[in-house]
Amino acid sequence: MFLTPQDFTGKYELHTGLYDQSKLFAYIEKYEKRYLIELFGATLYDDFVSDLEANEPESPNFKKVFFDFHENVSIHQLLISEGILEMLKGFIYFEYSKDQMNQQTPFGNVSQLSENSKKVTTLNSMMFTRYNEAVKSYGSIRAYIILNSSLKIGQIINLAQQSSGSGYLTVNNVQLNEVGQTSSMTLNQIGSGYVDAFGCPTIGGNGIGLTVDIIQDGSGGVQSFTIANSGSGYAVDDIITIAVGNGDATLIITDVINSSIGAGASVDITANGIDGCGNVSLATAGTGYVDEEDVQVTGGTGSGLLVDITVNGSGGVQSIIVKETGQAYSIGDTITIASGNADATFDIVTLTDGQITSISLNEIGFDYVNGQQFVVKGGDNNCLITLVKVGIGDFRKYNGLHKSTAYWI
Repeated sequence: MFLTPQDFTGKYELHTGLYDQSKLFAYIEKYEKRYLIELFGATLYDDFVSDLEANEPESPNFKKVFFDFHENVSIHQLLISEGILEMLKGFIYFEYSKDQMNQQTPFGNVSQLSENSKKVTTLNSMMFTRYNEAVKSYGSIRAYIILNSSLKIGQIINLAQQSSGSGYLTVNNVQLNEVGQTSSMTLNQIGSGYVDAFGCPTIGGNGIGLTVDIIQDGSGGVQSFTIANSGSGYAVDDIITIAVGNGDATLIITDVINSSIGAGASVDITANGIDGCGNVSLATAGTGYVDEEDVQVTGGTGSGLLVDITVNGSGGVQSIIVKETGQAYSIGDTITIASGNADATFDIVTLTDGQITSISLNEIGFDYVNGQQFVVKGGDNNCLITLVKVGIGDFRKYNGLHKSTAYWI
């Protein structure tokens, strides 16, 4: 359920005594679902519910109608919606209020009577006002769905990084290459030690199962090849090594066959530096330091390295965490931490090689499907991602009901 009895405050305030909370809860439980099914129709309602995360939809189409919106759809038509939650409050307020006007007694259904007030006319009744306000939002949402039945779905919502690759740079708006069966390749290096052979295995790339038939050039290099088995899971720009001969002939994949493409998606990537600082070894603790983050350093062959430091009780550096790896360093470089008395040093033990550390969506695209796999273009072309969730909300499934305002417009 979206609503609770505590949501009925302000303009939706209802008389709910100690014993009325559970009654209002029962009304919410019953009418929230009913009105949403009437709004969307049965099939689209089920899709809407399946899209919810923490009581909010994730897909763009459902998010559009869930929250308040206003749009001019023609010169004579303006759509104004206060959002689904406000709509539901109005409907439930109406259902609860109208039933409160009646009371079941041993003598039958009676209308309650107050000694100090009189019943208002329907024109001034808040329950009809709230109902009609809800109907206006309901109608705007319904009209938006009907007018936008061709909206795209399959936008990327969540993805999972399967591998880090190497040789990447931190950059935005990186295109994705979908993996599939290899359909064409070009010869990159002819290699040596090869003979004419059929069904030669290959290594490299993101897929499995690719084999080739090869003809050598008379000197042990690969002169030509044909694809014997297309394999699966490969991407454009994958570099493939023919794993016979001296294992030094390489091919580059130029096209793959995909089961479903999608279009328009891109990602922003953060990568550690190429030849950046990896693991370090504290050499001298130094003096005059305090716990600090993003500390500048000097020395070594590279640039851009930042560290976080923790000190001991004497002001010497006790531990070091690499915050920014920098780039172009060398193993064995001695680095000085440029704070405190600038006399603490550490040695670089390992280097990074441009692995992708995080990926975020830049453009969500459309027409993708759950489970599709892609390679992030760039570097060694070996960072693989899988689409975990794509947008739903196909408004062509709409089969909701029309509602009119009550008693007056």
